Amino acid sequence: MQIDIISSGKIKKNSEFGILISNYLKRITTFKINIIEIEDKNLNQQQINSKLFMAIRPQSFVIMLDESGTNFSTSELNSLQKTIFTNYKTITFLIGGADGFLPAYKEQAKQLVSFGKITLPHILVRLILVEQIYRIQTLMMNHPYHRE
Repeated sequence: MQIDIISSGKIKKNSEFGILISNYLKRITTFKINIIEIEDKNLNQQQINSKLFMAIRPQSFVIMLDESGTNFSTSELNSLQKTIFTNYKTITFLIGGADGFLPAYKEQAKQLVSFGKITLPHILVRLILVEQIYRIQTLMMNHPYHRE
């Protein structure tokens, strides 16, 4: 099961966020995670959106992380991934730049997902996403990490 995370901006591997993300990625064994970072300096919203979409693998189920999306519980995300992987080999999560996604790009995603109504920087969204993927793995394995 392949999960691609395509994100605007770069995170230094030795930064606090880089270390935390790396620690979660090391724990994830059920999914093959591929992180693609899109440099966004001196690019406008249209250019960033275009670069993010150009990095998507064909035949991938695209989930856009956007504050206007559906707010899922972890258990609901787990159910969603199970449903998706019955029909797709890859799930792609898109994390936009500071200005988010243009409406034309939002229409191309198969699912919009929100981590709440607050605005979060892309590095924090990536950390939350990787932690949720790890949490979904623990649910699948009946590991006590996740408590409801």
